[in-house]
Amino acid sequence: MKIEKTRSRLFFIGLLSLMLAFALTNVAQGMEWADRRVTLNGMLKNWTGYRFGFYGAERGEGTSMFRNVLQLEAEAKVTEDASLYAIWRGVRETAYHLEDDAVAAGNFDEDVLNEEKFREYYLAWQATDRVWLKLGKQQVVWGDLGGLGLRVMDIINPLDLRWHYAVEDYESMRKPLTMLNTIVSIPEANANIQFVWMPAIDDPWERANSLYTNPGHRWGVNQVPAGSLFGDPAYLTPDGSWYNGGKVPGVWEPDTFVPGVPEDDEADPPGMRRRLSDSTLAIRWQQTIGGLTYSLMECYTHNHNPTVWWEGSPLLGAPVNMKHFRQNILGFSFNWYNQLTSSVFRGEIGHFHHVPYTADKRLMIGGWAGVPNPDFYHLEKKDTIKFGFGWDRNTTFNWLNPARSVLTNFQIIGTYILDHDDDLVTPGYNTEVKELDLMFTLYINWGWSNDRVQINLYPAYNFDREWGMLQAWIDYKPQWLAGGNLTITPKVNLFYGDDAYTGDFAMVRGCSEALLELKYEF
Repeated sequence: MKIEKTRSRLFFIGLLSLMLAFALTNVAQGMEWADRRVTLNGMLKNWTGYRFGFYGAERGEGTSMFRNVLQLEAEAKVTEDASLYAIWRGVRETAYHLEDDAVAAGNFDEDVLNEEKFREYYLAWQATDRVWLKLGKQQVVWGDLGGLGLRVMDIINPLDLRWHYAVEDYESMRKPLTMLNTIVSIPEANANIQFVWMPAIDDPWERANSLYTNPGHRWGVNQVPAGSLFGDPAYLTPDGSWYNGGKVPGVWEPDTFVPGVPEDDEADPPGMRRRLSDSTLAIRWQQTIGGLTYSLMECYTHNHNPTVWWEGSPLLGAPVNMKHFRQNILGFSFNWYNQLTSSVFRGEIGHFHHVPYTADKRLMIGGWAGVPNPDFYHLEKKDTIKFGFGWDRNTTFNWLNPARSVLTNFQIIGTYILDHDDDLVTPGYNTEVKELDLMFTLYINWGWSNDRVQINLYPAYNFDREWGMLQAWIDYKPQWLAGGNLTITPKVNLFYGDDAYTGDFAMVRGCSEALLELKYEF
């Protein structure tokens, strides 16, 4: 432990020294060697976060983040047609008091991100005038939605959501995977075909979403709600009494974490193995016709999220089942620029075959509801349609400041379950999974002073759940400091509503906070 703290201290000192050196020397374009055949670029970041107590107070109020990141991006030209790329990221952050109770209960040691690894490394080769190949650990991004916190057909790489909610973009949150990525150009049709093969040689835990489910974590679920898997009328409490959802003396009640339940965030996910039969195969056709670019895509892969169910009543000793199932996904996306309105219309829609859901069957006995029958929490598979549509318009105003611009972006994202059943629930929360779920967002960006100052507002709302959020932040690039390469970003994340399960957004698991981000690029 002492050695680890010493390494962290040295990392902080080295990081700050490097940032100061770059700032003073005004390094703007990175570094170059061997007649520009080898280049090195990167960035330095610091996040400082404070969690508010007026909403989400059950998670604790106080400093929620002090994280330092160094990312280096290197390119080496092997031949005129081939290059090697590598991205290395080192992260250090301090421990926090927000999860002290969970640590004392034996749930985990610390809740911090300490990382030193090569995120991406691949060979890019232009084999012919029509064929491009990328081999190695990389990201593949599909879809045209491109919204903050939203994705539908961005299905190739899973996400690491353990430390990154409401902080970073998807490029930083995706898990790069080893793959063969081939693009064949068809210039006669102004189109291309892309083939992706992931041979499943990465660790299985890297091929599924990573997130914390224990509420004790700073980035875990918001709380253990009453009436959930952890405090449900259908369960006996540790002292042998029935829990009825109220404050009953001597009976266990939901808390902010589940004591003595440690999490292994790098455990092999069930249903995924390291062998060729678990490979992912994907193909996409993309074509541009006038102002319209559209894509047709298909992917056969593992579900990035696990499914939980029982083959009987847990009260009768039925074991819990959890698995990442295989699924086939068909999708369509488009990006259309309309000259009449000077706007861009975007959309994505995907048919997800046999999506696994947890169903909650219950039985009435003697007029008392809540006793599970043998089908309690069983498995159902439903074909599901996921979709998202967006509208963008950039407007320039010539008053006061001729460089002032306003970007407006409206989006709607939704899920529609075919052949929906009323007993579909979210495990652990027991909240009903609706047939149609919609989230509306609006993003407004004002560019000032030749866009050196960016003012951003991003409200989102789910009308059915009556839950919403507002992100507001300012990006400021002072030209007089660090050669204009430093970005200062104060941000606030505010959440509204008491829905225990906040869906795909679920950013910072429903806890309002303030953030200050310092980013230096070179």
